[in-house]
Amino acid sequence: MGWFSSAISSVGSFISSACSAIGSVASKIGSGIANVATSIASLGVSLAAKVGEAIKNVGISLGIIRPEENMEELGEKAILSEKTPDDFNSISEYIDHLRNDVVIDKEKFDSLSDAEKLARSSIGASITLKGINEKLDTIVSPSFMATVAAQDLEAKEIIGTIKAYKEKT
Repeated sequence: MGWFSSAISSVGSFISSACSAIGSVASKIGSGIANVATSIASLGVSLAAKVGEAIKNVGISLGIIRPEENMEELGEKAILSEKTPDDFNSISEYIDHLRNDVVIDKEKFDSLSDAEKLARSSIGASITLKGINEKLDTIVSPSFMATVAAQDLEAKEIIGTIKAYKEKT
């Protein structure tokens, strides 16, 4: 097996590990969040990072999350919480709960593997995407976000695209 095949195989294994990590906490975060997080992680490392960044920027722009918050920590807090989004009236209330009531063990968090970090980042992005969907009263998929993220659109352009698409459906 050449280096390229070996590299592809290890990337596949890495993504598989991240998806497996998400699956193992699905009951703690809710199946809807877990399914979307798995879709994001399945995009691969670089595209998942771009999608996460696009989701974060739109989330900040819509007031769902704060600029200083990051997707990995949001995902970690979701895993540590005793509650799921279903325990709240809105995803905003759930995010407030994670922000205010859940504390991360920084040492343990900093020692997570890259696959575990991808899993947490994908979970955080999934929660934020759920907030975007709630705020805009629509359903934006990870694949849609991958498409707009690949085009390097600004947050306001992505929101405009979502609103325009919503009006046509």
